[in-house]
Amino acid sequence: MSNYKDSDYALNYKRAGIVYRFADSIVEISMEEFLLVHPDLTGKDFLHWKQISDEMYLQEKLTNWRFTHKDCCLDAALAHDALTVPSAEETLLAEENRRAEQSAHKKKMRLVNFALDTLSPKQRRRFLLYVVNQNTLEQIAELEGVSFQAIQLSVKTAYAKIRKYLKRKGTGK
Repeated sequence: MSNYKDSDYALNYKRAGIVYRFADSIVEISMEEFLLVHPDLTGKDFLHWKQISDEMYLQEKLTNWRFTHKDCCLDAALAHDALTVPSAEETLLAEENRRAEQSAHKKKMRLVNFALDTLSPKQRRRFLLYVVNQNTLEQIAELEGVSFQAIQLSVKTAYAKIRKYLKRKGTGK
């Protein structure tokens, strides 16, 4: 009875009596003790309660095992992306999509560069400082030593030229 490492189920199942584990002790109730406390019951009643006790401890043990081992069905595990391997068709389609996206990106970058080429060097520099570097108009004006309005007009004109170029290329004119 002193093996504290045994589960409650193992203690109860291995013993002839009904076992209760408390924080500081383990108590076993034998058939004789049970019948002394309940004179109106029989040995058959004790065995019935012993069986119920065994089943309760077993269910508790199984439930604890499921929670600690994160039991899941194989179908759920296979559905998880980390455990699945893409088919050859999926791999081929993904590669084709990647290439198409890469090609589309290159075309867009060429178009952007052509649109930027329509700007004067001053407009291009100010536009890139504003859009790419995310400087404020005030910062650019201070950096170049000109008025805020000059930078604002330059950036506004650059936007208009780029829109006009993209609209012309987009419609095929």
